[in-house]
Amino acid sequence: MKRFIQTGMAVLLLMACPCIWASMNAGVAAQNILAPTEFVSSFVEKACGLIGVGFIFASFIQYKMHRNTPTAVPLSRCIVMFLLGLGLLSIPFFGYYARILNQV
Repeated sequence: MKRFIQTGMAVLLLMACPCIWASMNAGVAAQNILAPTEFVSSFVEKACGLIGVGFIFASFIQYKMHRNTPTAVPLSRCIVMFLLGLGLLSIPFFGYYARILNQV
């Protein structure tokens, strides 16, 4: 009985696939593939902005701590955190400029 059900499901699947593919052209298939990537890329852009602002804010706090006790917090940590924050904030702009260049 199990073998009969598996064979019937396979036949139904093989009969349904050409019907589904016939109604879908290449543009629709490409759009279905690209839709999740647009969501992921917008999420990454927003996350980079948020984390970048957090790094810059933390670098200012670390700098204030460095001013109070220079031996406890090295200045290099403040500089590295600030540069990482700037780098993370610049990532969404690279995507923006890439979209502009693709439109030209």
